[in-house]
Amino acid sequence: MQPLRKIRTWLGLACLWTIVLGGLGGPTVSTARADEALDRALLRDRELSLSPPALVRGDNLFIPLNLVIHGLGISATPQPGGREWQLSFFEKRIRFTLGQPRATGPAGEITLDAPAFQEAYGVYVPAQLLRSAFGLVMERGQDAQGLSVLRMYTSGVRITAARAGSHPDRERVVLDLDAESLFDWQCTGDQVELYLARPPSAPLPARQVSLEGFNLKVVCEVSRTVSPEGFALVEINLKEDSTPEVFTLSNPARIVIDIPLSQEVSGPRPTPASPPAPPPREGRPTWKVLQFPMQLGVMNAYVMRFPQSDARWTLRPVLAGDTIRRRRTVLSMVRQVGGVAGLNAGYFAWEGPPVGTVVIDGEWICTPVKPFRRTCLAISKDGKLSMGRWRFNGHAYFGEHGYLRINAINRSHYAGDELIMFTRRYATALKGNVIYTRLVIDEGDVVTLKESSGREVQIPEKGCVLSGRGKYAELLKKIEVGESVRLDLGTDPPLPDLWSLLEGGPRCMVDGGVCNYADVERFRDDVRYGRGSRSGIGITKSGEILLVAVESPGTGRGGLYLDEMAAIMKKLGAYQAMNWDGGGSTTVVVGDRIINRVAADPRPVSTALVVVPRR
Repeated sequence: MQPLRKIRTWLGLACLWTIVLGGLGGPTVSTARADEALDRALLRDRELSLSPPALVRGDNLFIPLNLVIHGLGISATPQPGGREWQLSFFEKRIRFTLGQPRATGPAGEITLDAPAFQEAYGVYVPAQLLRSAFGLVMERGQDAQGLSVLRMYTSGVRITAARAGSHPDRERVVLDLDAESLFDWQCTGDQVELYLARPPSAPLPARQVSLEGFNLKVVCEVSRTVSPEGFALVEINLKEDSTPEVFTLSNPARIVIDIPLSQEVSGPRPTPASPPAPPPREGRPTWKVLQFPMQLGVMNAYVMRFPQSDARWTLRPVLAGDTIRRRRTVLSMVRQVGGVAGLNAGYFAWEGPPVGTVVIDGEWICTPVKPFRRTCLAISKDGKLSMGRWRFNGHAYFGEHGYLRINAINRSHYAGDELIMFTRRYATALKGNVIYTRLVIDEGDVVTLKESSGREVQIPEKGCVLSGRGKYAELLKKIEVGESVRLDLGTDPPLPDLWSLLEGGPRCMVDGGVCNYADVERFRDDVRYGRGSRSGIGITKSGEILLVAVESPGTGRGGLYLDEMAAIMKKLGAYQAMNWDGGGSTTVVVGDRIINRVAADPRPVSTALVVVPRR
């Protein structure tokens, strides 16, 4: 089994809501085990998971404190002794004590039908307290499979400004709001995300992504966009992993995100604990700006070349975040790995995931959304590059039971018979559904759980989940907990020295000849026939790497066709060449800045190619 990279523990669900809690009341509470556990929720038409689950005891609904903090944006602070807690939301302060059927709020004492309690999963707060103190409402229902689900509803708020500042021990990002609002937040290492519901009548922003850069020690970017569900999504990109403190202030309404500074950042900074600093400027690969006359006029070509055998530098693919659902600017990714230059790379869905194969440092991160067999760039462990059209070829071996073919890694199931492998690069948990059978496999390649009753399944940090549909679901039911599984992940045809693989396309040069594989690789018409900025990579016959980006020097609509990009590659001496994502994604980075036209409004992307010091 390939080693799977450790990822930060998931802290909360990516959503925000103003909730209505209702339909659950009654004077009794059971002290026995939970009568029902609710681990799924719907916010408008968006499906969410609850981990740990909400609990129904007797006639009372209890909400886990993790959801209160991360899903509602309500700060929760334990008081001395650990039995008493304070909930804070803008100017409202509520105190409750575990096991006591009373709480204290702004209007005085609140009598509870059932007290808050603590179990192995953490503290649970009665929904009645959230309703009485903050006016929140939600309702219970059932989904299409008859499983219980919490249904939640939202109102909206506008973000009027985003600003950042520095303090001796922390850096602070402040979001100014036009009203008080619940919000959902999470942190995954070096990125903080906040989701706020937008007013139903709010127009879409003029630009799909608004990005502000900050030259602070840790905070480097704050971007704002709209999620597919219509929520305002704020992403705060950091230069190092951190655990922020998030709270609210009133008059005016604000959300405050405090990022503590590590000792290395706030004081004298020893280099061993920091990302490796780039070597001196002498000898670095540099971009040259060349001009080529094309159909629409003269085009600027940014060209970097260096030999694959260079002992100082190598090319490394970089993923935008800890999971495939993240997008960041190329500049952020260059900083993230201590690189000296970078170029955008593979295609991606607007919500984040790459649409092609991604393997980085021996870890299989994802496989194509659709099996179009597009051109990939393969990199061996010693930095040698090759191009080809490789298919994913994976199998799961179950000892005496035989083996099953793995159809894909970290993508949703399609209809029909499928076996999909999921890791923490996809999510922390898989939503339950009775049509699937799931095997949870730990880092020792042993089955630790078999689930086919429709319950949510947690994905282990260093393991994976095999999810079967159709005939594969029935076959996985024959595997028992405790049995060993061997996973064989590779390519067809085989790449025995594979270390990294990044899918792009279409191919535009093969063995020195110009070609156009756009039709063969089944690209959309805007890629096949459109004009725009282009990004690509070439390999000369002598083994030099060519990173190339071409754009119109003006600000109007312009660019070049794929065939013109191939012609430029040939003029530059490429023997093999392929295309990457282009248009607004084309980004050229050198050192600590963007040097092409998108510098004023860079697009967050999913993957990048970064020139890094060779270790």
